[in-house]
Amino acid sequence: MRLHAAPIAAVLALASPSAVADSPERVRGGLCERYEGVFRWDAPDSLAQIVRAEADSITIAKGAVVATGRGSYTTVSEEGKPLNTTEMKFSWRIDPVTLAIVMRESGPDTSGFVDDGAYTGTISADLYQIEATWRTEGTGETGRVTLRADPSCMGGS
Repeated sequence: MRLHAAPIAAVLALASPSAVADSPERVRGGLCERYEGVFRWDAPDSLAQIVRAEADSITIAKGAVVATGRGSYTTVSEEGKPLNTTEMKFSWRIDPVTLAIVMRESGPDTSGFVDDGAYTGTISADLYQIEATWRTEGTGETGRVTLRADPSCMGGS
């Protein structure tokens, strides 16, 4: 079983669906602090990992929105049983014009967890969903994550 790092990245839900994601201030002001989704390596034997991310800080730096925080990956068996959880730190850099995102992870609390790479992808125009591909720098292995904003950020409960 292979472990992967990637909480990603997440923080991006607009408080108001009519807001336009075109300036750092608008994106920063509309971000949700919590995201959840699923990661899976691009390999036939990979198990799904539930990804959770929570931003502790959302700032603007050099025209981009930068979020940092903590997150976790929980590996789930084919039967849906949680097997193990890894916690780590993460950071995102979001281009407010193109909605491109780069997500990185560091400091996993589990030995062997892969964190030598980055996610690259996009955030939906309403900022409720992230689609990204992970690429490991050392091996070139890839995986995919889909994250959704916490329902409380979208007016749900």
